[in-house]
Amino acid sequence: MKLQFKVQQYQTDAVDAVVECFAGQPKHDGISYRIDPGKARPTSAPALFEAEERPDAGLRNAEIVLSEAQLLENVHAVQRSRNLPLSAKLASSPGAEP
Repeated sequence: MKLQFKVQQYQTDAVDAVVECFAGQPKHDGISYRIDPGKARPTSAPALFEAEERPDAGLRNAEIVLSEAQLLENVHAVQRSRNLPLSAKLASSPGAEP
């Protein structure tokens, strides 16, 4: 069986809209994250892992440096360009809290 995928314009438009919401966020090149070693501590080469537990262990994105005001303005720009009603404020999700 061979799968064939098409570029769906509505999917491309949705991705573009999300990216536009983060306009102005600096790009970070290189790898500055570490892989969570888990609960098991290796007996050989312990220098590969940090000894202390950190709440931000694992792979993650860089912190968002844009202010809430800038994020809201970016969202408004996306909404204006698509003739959507403007949001009064940013909404937060409990699952997305740091």
